[in-house]
Amino acid sequence: MDYRARWYDPKLGRFIQADTLVPGAGHPQALNRYAYVTNNPVKYTDPTGHQSELPPNISQERHQRLLQVRDIALDFSARTQLPLDDPNFLSDVDAMAGLFDAIVPLYRNDGNDLFSDLGIVVGGIAIEGDSLQYMENVIYGLRNGLNISTILQEVGNSAYHVIGENDPLSQYYIGYNHFRRPTDKYTGFRSDIAQAGQNQVRHFVGGLACANAFGGMGRSFQIRQENEIYDRNLYREAYLLHYRVRTGLTPLNQVGDYIRTHLTTDETE
Repeated sequence: MDYRARWYDPKLGRFIQADTLVPGAGHPQALNRYAYVTNNPVKYTDPTGHQSELPPNISQERHQRLLQVRDIALDFSARTQLPLDDPNFLSDVDAMAGLFDAIVPLYRNDGNDLFSDLGIVVGGIAIEGDSLQYMENVIYGLRNGLNISTILQEVGNSAYHVIGENDPLSQYYIGYNHFRRPTDKYTGFRSDIAQAGQNQVRHFVGGLACANAFGGMGRSFQIRQENEIYDRNLYREAYLLHYRVRTGLTPLNQVGDYIRTHLTTDETE
């Protein structure tokens, strides 16, 4: 089969020439340059012979940027898994701060795109709509006699979705087990926002993404989903940082330093 860029042999289930591109070197399946759509034809197609078809509403430019952010995130996450006495070791908080430092130049001071992309790559959530649509749905619920708890539940569930295994966006999501140490449960987060062994980086980034897309009621829905006070406190910290970036109190290129200063254990010691 002629894919123009390469020939594909359906009997072998692979291309017969190596891909000239490696679309996302941090993805193990992408390193197989003879594979068709990372060996997942149920989820993807490859109309060019070079890379999987783009997910809905993802431009080619954003696709490449998401892959780049994913690879950078994987690099920083790997450093959190090193022995604590390794000179290259980073705590989960320091790795998240370093991730921000590394990717800010990709966004030309556009915090909206940065928070949205990190929500996909690290937070594992995809925002549906925006604050205006969210509020329209809330008003619609109120006019139809629904109580506020029901409105927050139903509208909140439609505001964003968790990226699952078969979601086209899963090619960008690094997964829950990154940025955490479930064995020794070491964490660099302050005690009031730490949950040892859990992925607080994911929670914090998810809070930033939702704060970026929705107003106060959307944030209220997100907090209501959490039973642990640590997670609720962490979301509030994310909302505060988003406010500071939006109002210019914390420039985007200083977010990494803000995280190191305000979220780490050093502040309470």
